[in-house]
Amino acid sequence: MQRPFSGVVALLVVSCLSPAFSQRVIANIAVGNQPIYLAVDQKTNRVYVSNQGDDTVSVIDGATNTVIGTVKVGHDPNGVAVNPRTNTIYVANLTSGSLSIIDGADLTTSTLKMGSYPAKVAVNPTTNRVYVTLEDRNGYLKVINGKERKVIASIPLPSYPLSVSVDTESNRIYVADFLCGCGQISVIDGATNAVTDTIDVTGASLVEGVALDWKHDRAYATDEKKGLYIIDPISGAILGKVSHLHDPNEVAAIPGTTYAVEPDTGSNRAVFIDASTFAVQKRVRVGMFPTGVAVNATTKRVYVANRQSNTVSVIQLPRAW
Repeated sequence: MQRPFSGVVALLVVSCLSPAFSQRVIANIAVGNQPIYLAVDQKTNRVYVSNQGDDTVSVIDGATNTVIGTVKVGHDPNGVAVNPRTNTIYVANLTSGSLSIIDGADLTTSTLKMGSYPAKVAVNPTTNRVYVTLEDRNGYLKVINGKERKVIASIPLPSYPLSVSVDTESNRIYVADFLCGCGQISVIDGATNAVTDTIDVTGASLVEGVALDWKHDRAYATDEKKGLYIIDPISGAILGKVSHLHDPNEVAAIPGTTYAVEPDTGSNRAVFIDASTFAVQKRVRVGMFPTGVAVNATTKRVYVANRQSNTVSVIQLPRAW
């Protein structure tokens, strides 16, 4: 008597959960040599990919999943960020000590000197400020006036800072202090350009990626050896941790959901994590040595840069999200 009822319940459960597990790769796009990081412009539906092996940026049309342009930049391009309000793309050139500024309309470039080892970039479109980490023993966060294209502040940080993320609502900037061995995130006030707080990521020593979910007041941090941490960015409290990952690199929040996605460099997977339950929900096979990740919330697609495959994997998210 119970078996039919149990079957109905099982079907209902599968029916309810299936949309959340329907992520799938719909394209693998050939780009330049050793793609490492990328950024999405949701307004133009373009994706910009830094190719470290040939000092270029590939421009992808998100509608057709094809490369529509290649832009020459500095040596070892690394982090990429976009200001959708100005249609401007920023690329940190690690060994050139410079920032390439690309006009998204005609793909022309200009260059701004930064200092030693500019690594990652973030933009606050509201204030038109650009933030660049210098991954050097003398760590700094460079602040750039996007309109005037000049450095307006240099904020001291612990040695070798890496990822940077901006909360546009609070005008706070979060920086992963990577190789200092201190296991922390520095918090900067965008109004004063001063470090106002540090978040102790307990147990971490190599905080590599950092991302924000403004709607749910969550921050995500990856440690390539320890896993992914879910953090309250206001109090600094560690809300949860996800282990059993394989060398996580960057991390991105998926707007409108409680999910985050991180490229698992060691397993060649894009791992989707539910931050409300601290559980891995799906692992999607991508290319070899995935490193960078970006999300287009409008088209509900995730883009993953595969360093050793010279490709970008395109993952379609559930339409219900």
